[in-house]
Amino acid sequence: MYALWLMPAIKQRIKLAHLIQALSDEHGGPLFDPHITLLADIEGDENRLIDQTRRLASQMTQFSVRVRSLDYLHEYYKSFFIRIEGSDLIDLARSKAQVLFAHKKTSSDFMPHLSLIYGYQMDNIKELIKEMVQSEIETELLVDGCQLMAASGPPENWRTVTSLQFATS
Repeated sequence: MYALWLMPAIKQRIKLAHLIQALSDEHGGPLFDPHITLLADIEGDENRLIDQTRRLASQMTQFSVRVRSLDYLHEYYKSFFIRIEGSDLIDLARSKAQVLFAHKKTSSDFMPHLSLIYGYQMDNIKELIKEMVQSEIETELLVDGCQLMAASGPPENWRTVTSLQFATS
């Protein structure tokens, strides 16, 4: 199983990776790279998926997404996250990816977000995390590339297949 991720620009990615590390150290949960999942549950031949990822990256330019809020759910992979505002650019990236990867899930399944911790922390802990990190979260994130991930099993088993930059706008 594979996933296609949108990647924040390097400075923001490093800052978010440090935050993910700190939250994991303090509250448990696995480490993972900061990302916005564009498509999940992708199947197919890895070489063909790499080619499709290259085609997507060649059709995209860097774009910004706005942070809507910090939020949490009672879901392992959406335990605590940055909710991203929907936009024409993120919808365009998703629709291009759906066509290239012949992905069947509908747009209603898509909630753009960037997770900061995975797991099943208690709501009161998530409220404390929210207070702690609120001031560290920027209001916009620059998306400058995509990454194809082999994402079978737990996060510690995930691996990067290819990582590509988008053209500058």
